[in-house]
Amino acid sequence: MDELSWYFQYFSIFGVGVHVLIALCFAIHAIRNGQPFFWLWILFVFPFFGSVVYLIAVYLPQSRMPYQAHILSKKALHILQPNRAINQAKTQYENIPSVENAVRYAEYLIQSGKASEAIAILKQKHTSLVENDPAFLEQWATAYLQDQQAQQALAITDKIKSIDPNYKIEQIALIRALANHQLNQ
Repeated sequence: MDELSWYFQYFSIFGVGVHVLIALCFAIHAIRNGQPFFWLWILFVFPFFGSVVYLIAVYLPQSRMPYQAHILSKKALHILQPNRAINQAKTQYENIPSVENAVRYAEYLIQSGKASEAIAILKQKHTSLVENDPAFLEQWATAYLQDQQAQQALAITDKIKSIDPNYKIEQIALIRALANHQLNQ
């Protein structure tokens, strides 16, 4: 055991030194960020526990780590539940069947390749209130375009141009170009 005693003695001194160095780094962080002076007292009286508490209570919330963790959790949630956004939009539409919720749900359906369902929902909601709404009509034209019904998409884009010629000119032109391409024109 005497052969390893130098190792344990060195390690115990080194361990205390590391705790003090970490506490010193957190103390510098506390001073630079204007933290109350009781953090310095906690860090130097209890170097290990003070450092752990400071890390959890002050350093992590101020770092970019929560933002990155939030993005990482959103990506993981999307991988685990790929249809979560569609399901939420569907639930909102079923609870409150407003035109806005119908358009949002139809948008998610179009993105997931279910254009015929989106067309059915938008046909249900097509009333005199939204007859001249370019955003509603644009969504409807996009659904028709994805469902390979180019003639209806062109008719709706014509209506959008007659209602508001300056409404999303590039987007409407793209829908028209794709519809003409589907018709081989």
